[in-house]
This record gives sequence, structure tokens and C-alpha cells, in this order.
Amino acid sequence: MEKAEGKSRNCGKISRKIREKAETLETSVEEAEKVRAECERLRHEHNVLVASEEKLVDKLTEKDEIVKRLMTELSECKSSLEEQSHKLHASHIAVENYKDEESRRVRELEDARSRQKEVQESERQLLMRVRELEMSEAVLTTKLSAMETEKEHSWRVVQD
Repeated sequence: MEKAEGKSRNCGKISRKIREKAETLETSVEEAEKVRAECERLRHEHNVLVASEEKLVDKLTEKDEIVKRLMTELSECKSSLEEQSHKLHASHIAVENYKDEESRRVRELEDARSRQKEVQESERQLLMRVRELEMSEAVLTTKLSAMETEKEHSWRVVQD
């Protein structure tokens, strides 16, 4: 009986240990399930993040291409602006040269007008001098005519 009691006690201990082990195993299985569920959730979250990262990489690549295209356009615009600036500068120089030339022509025109006025004044003075000479000629012609008449008269008187 003692043997039976010892066996029974041993069986009780073993049963208790089996129960404890079963409980521990059950707890471990529950924790393993929780860990597996957490791993699954993390795996899903990782997949979502990877997909998001791929989309972001695609968008960044697209943005890089857009930036490169815009930089090319900007470079072309800059070149065009520099070319236009050179043309504008050349046009400005041409306008300044034209103004200088026009200014020189205006001065020449003013000088020509001044000379023309001087010539007109000189012509007027010459015309006045011609009139004076014509009047002197008329007076001298009249005097000459009178002297010739007097000379003829004197010849006739001397001959008579």
C-alpha cells in the first residue's frame, strides 16, 4: 500500500507537473500566437511601407526628371536672355551711334543754315551795292551825256 501510495503520490506529482507544463505550454502557445500575429501585422506593415517607399522612389524619380527638364529649360532661357541682352546692347549702341550721327547732322544743318543766312545777307549787300553802282552809272551817264552835249556845243561855238 505504501507502494501504491507512493505511486499515487508520484502520479499526482507527475500529473501536477504535466498540468503545469501543459499550462506553461498553453501560455507559450498563446504568446507564440500573439508573437505570430504581431509578426504578421509587422510583415503587413513592412509590405505597406515598402510599397509606399517604392511609390515615393517613383515620385522622386519623376520629380528628378521634371527638375532636370526644368533646369534644361532654365538653361535655355538663360542662354536666350543672354543672347537677347547682347542684341539689346548692340541695339543700344546702334541707337547711340544714330543719335550721335543725327546730332552731327543737325549741327551741320544748323551750320549750313547759318552759312545760307550769311550768303543771303552778302547777296543783299551786293544787290544794294549794284543798285548804288547802277545809280552812279546813271549819274555818270547823264553827266557824260551832258558833257558830250556841252562839248558838241563848244565845238560848234568854236567852229562858228
